Amino acid sequence: MQAPMLGALLVTLLAPSSSLLTFDMEEARARPVTKVLTLLQGMKEQLESEANEEEELMEKYKCWCKENGDEKATSVEAAEAKIKEMEAKVSQLSADSARLAVEYKNLGKDVEKNEASMDEVIALRKKQLAKFREDESDLLKNLQSVKSANDVIEGGTSFVQLSQQTAISQTLQKILARHAGDLSSENGRQVAMLLQDPSTGNVEGVLQGLKEDFQRSLHELQTDENINKAEYEKLLAAKREEIDAAKVQIEAKKEQKTAADAERMQLKQNIKDSRASMGEDIAFAKEVKEKCGVKAKEWEKRQKTRADETESVTKAIQVLSDDSAHEVFGKTFSFLQMSSSSTARREKAAHVLSKAGVKDARLMTLAMEAKLDGFTIVK
Repeated sequence: MQAPMLGALLVTLLAPSSSLLTFDMEEARARPVTKVLTLLQGMKEQLESEANEEEELMEKYKCWCKENGDEKATSVEAAEAKIKEMEAKVSQLSADSARLAVEYKNLGKDVEKNEASMDEVIALRKKQLAKFREDESDLLKNLQSVKSANDVIEGGTSFVQLSQQTAISQTLQKILARHAGDLSSENGRQVAMLLQDPSTGNVEGVLQGLKEDFQRSLHELQTDENINKAEYEKLLAAKREEIDAAKVQIEAKKEQKTAADAERMQLKQNIKDSRASMGEDIAFAKEVKEKCGVKAKEWEKRQKTRADETESVTKAIQVLSDDSAHEVFGKTFSFLQMSSSSTARREKAAHVLSKAGVKDARLMTLAMEAKLDGFTIVK
């Protein structure tokens, strides 16, 4: 600290005050500087103690700044990473939702196609069954006609009457017209000859051949029907299984899409909340940085002030510790009067220092500066 502060400090300490100096005048005359040195030494120790306390407080404040700054920085960094992760998940869920929508719509189309195909199979089967029943009925009727013809022949004489021949011919014509394809080539030839000349040929043999052909055709027809029925039922079951499986998948994919959409909406809200929280953390971190920066500057200034105060007191102690100072103050100290007025103390202290300065130029300088400074002490 410069000499003005040192002068002010010395004069303040030397000025009579109920809180600082309460002297026994006889003791002061014997060695007046000792009391001042004791006070200065106490002040120095107090300054050092306060400096240590402030140092501890500042260290705690620095820790607070670092902890809060680092904590918020870590929090912001974690939030940014989490937001990126959630945004990626949202994109994935959006893609999944779109994919699932396409998949279950396509499955719906497949169901419609299979149902339409099944309807066609059912319609075809109805026609097939109707045709089978018609053919089966015709064959059964033909067999009955053949049986009836045989009964006529077996019930009559060996000579077939004209009316009977006519009835048999009509029956054979109907059979040939409807089921020529069911007759063997030989039976077909025999029927044709018999129709041309009923009196020729073996009528019983022809009827027996027709019976065998019709029975064979009926057996084949019924066998084919059993096969067609089994295939129809198998195909129908497969179609129904495909349709049912597709419907199960449709419901599952709809549920998955609903879940994906719900999760996506929740993540969007989480992102919004995280951004808001991160904004608060960023603002707080900025505030901490600004406050701690201001505090650091104040601390730097405070350290300089404290160092100047300590240096001032130390120099004052050095000045008063000189033997010449004891001699000077011993001769001039009696001029000081007890007063509660700081102005009076300053003027009288300056007067004492001025007289002491006759022998010590340093004290004269202090006295002049004390008058000018008004004893302002920076703390």
